[in-house]
Amino acid sequence: MISNDTVLVDFGPMTMTIFVQKDGNPLIDMAFASGKKAITILDQLAKNKEIIKKLSKDLEESEEYGDVINRMIIAAQRVDKDELTPLAAVAGAVADEVADFLVDSGAEKIIVNNGGDIALRLKPKEKVVVGVMSPKRDISYKLTILGNMGIGGVCTSGYTGRSFSLGIADLCVAIAKNASLADAAATIIGNETNIDSPHIKRERAEMIYPDTDIPAKYVTREVGDLTEKEKREAIKRGLKKAYELISKGIIIGSLIS
Repeated sequence: MISNDTVLVDFGPMTMTIFVQKDGNPLIDMAFASGKKAITILDQLAKNKEIIKKLSKDLEESEEYGDVINRMIIAAQRVDKDELTPLAAVAGAVADEVADFLVDSGAEKIIVNNGGDIALRLKPKEKVVVGVMSPKRDISYKLTILGNMGIGGVCTSGYTGRSFSLGIADLCVAIAKNASLADAAATIIGNETNIDSPHIKRERAEMIYPDTDIPAKYVTREVGDLTEKEKREAIKRGLKKAYELISKGIIIGSLIS
């Protein structure tokens, strides 16, 4: 417990904060219960590790996988079934699962932050302010989200983050009706912010992490000094993908820096 209304879950690869209220009052017991649920989800993912490393186009939903993995499959398929594995949506899907558990338990204001991938569940009367800061901490934004906006996920990707990226953007944010979609979308938008330059250092993903779900893909390791033209081109490519996803109704908005 890190405050009177927020619980921290720090277990294995998961660092999650869970904020829960009803009628303006914190629901700590409920937050603790949802934290325990989050830990059990990790076991489910581990048991199906080889499944979730496959391209989503080769998978179908199954009761055997459980709700979280099915969320991941659906999100990856909607965003880009030919490029994404379900792992592209894993953090958002786990956040969604915890958030929906809290909704079913009667909470009215829920913020589940799973390492920067955020699931929101708000009654119409509620609002939250989500802050977005680049890894270099030189650009920050604030997004006010009202309960009637239909936003349930705000997720981030970028080459400086915890997961691999094929692109060069420091930060790509996707906003969607749930965190699973937002997570997968942020991943693919980040991947599109790509250009050829001798100032970009890349390495095959499996050389960094042998158990990766994207072997043979060259991921960005370091970005040196780029011209303004190169930066604009990378952002342009990312925005093209973002607009495509918006036009299809998959995401609500995006931010790239």
